[in-house]
Amino acid sequence: MYFETFEEVYEAVAVYIEFYNERRFHGSLQRMSPNQYHAAWKAGQLKPIEMKL
Repeated sequence: MYFETFEEVYEAVAVYIEFYNERRFHGSLQRMSPNQYHAAWKAGQLKPIEMKL
């Protein structure tokens, strides 16, 4: 993919960031998007998870 202007690059990056934060589910975030996880965390709706090292 090639871009001819900075504006095209800026728009492509903005679209990807929106996808990553709003729609892409993350396994490490209990199958929620980062924004959904943050909202649930702020609302106190998340159960503690056990982490094993």
